[in-house]
Amino acid sequence: MWLTVMAVACKRTHSAISSTLFRPRAGARCNELLLGADVVLHESTLVAIDQVVPPGFTPLKPMPDGTLLGLAVTERRRR
Repeated sequence: MWLTVMAVACKRTHSAISSTLFRPRAGARCNELLLGADVVLHESTLVAIDQVVPPGFTPLKPMPDGTLLGLAVTERRRR
């Protein structure tokens, strides 16, 4: 299973995730990603994901004014 399909499938499993944002560059890729909408991840898969990326983890630390440094620098954003 592709990692991106698992990301879409996580939305179905975790009620705290309100949406999944993705931007496929081709129609065929979009169809592949939408397969994840019907996937139910097994508990062992969810545990493995949580071991790699613990719940609540964010690589972006807020600056004192509350903005995220990773997004505050224009050159770091995708265009």
